[in-house]
Amino acid sequence: LLGRVDQISPMEVYVVILVVASVMFATRYFQQQASSRLIRIEVTAKEWESGTEKNASGVPYWLSEKLVVGLTQRSLSGRITAEIINVENYAYVNNRAQIFLLIRVMADYNDKTQAYYFQGQPLLVGAPIEFKFDGVLVPGQVIDDNSPQNGYEFGEFMVTVKNKHLEPWIVDSLKVGQEIINRATGDQIAELLAVESIPTRSKQIFGFDRQLLTDSQNYQDATIKLKIKAVKQDGSWFFAGYQQVRLGNKLKLCFDDLTLSDAEIVKLEYVVQ
Repeated sequence: LLGRVDQISPMEVYVVILVVASVMFATRYFQQQASSRLIRIEVTAKEWESGTEKNASGVPYWLSEKLVVGLTQRSLSGRITAEIINVENYAYVNNRAQIFLLIRVMADYNDKTQAYYFQGQPLLVGAPIEFKFDGVLVPGQVIDDNSPQNGYEFGEFMVTVKNKHLEPWIVDSLKVGQEIINRATGDQIAELLAVESIPTRSKQIFGFDRQLLTDSQNYQDATIKLKIKAVKQDGSWFFAGYQQVRLGNKLKLCFDDLTLSDAEIVKLEYVVQ
């Protein structure tokens, strides 16, 4: 061994020192501190087990029913790295659901980059993320990378929306008292209070004159009044997950047996709690 030490060249000594220095630098640079952090994600659609579901919107019901409060993800050592704290489960189209999860993750904070990381990926709004809760693979997208520890603020609004060019059977299906619920908790987030409709009018131009003519297909324009419950995030109000509540925005209203798309908000009133 002593003989071998005598044979070490200056270049070998330099290489060893360089390697040690690099390791020490990388350790200090990427020094991380594990800490608990709340994030909110939307579970994203993907091709699950059937090719017919490729690129479909929403999440299959069979998956949505498996996502419940208390599910955990563990590391190989058995340490809990993620836990579902709250579930929002809203009916969607074609027997699918829209799922939003509040998750407590054990994230690593990088002093140098001043960012949080989970499973080696930065926790940023809009970033993809993936979990495996008790064997269930759950892909998602981060929509809040720093959810409030004491929970979100909720508010109620009286909202009037307009839907144009609806088929008569759709208007006939709208009934006072219909509701939208969070299927995970049973909490009501919307109630239909009133609905009025008139025949759709279509614009046709004859020379320089504009005339309003009744649509030949007997479509209807509906004005719908609702009471909704919204959550406040980053200074804005959101309904049924991540639909912003403000004048001019269009909502997707998914009742149990009917879905209305492009319901434009034309009147909005905050209900004082």
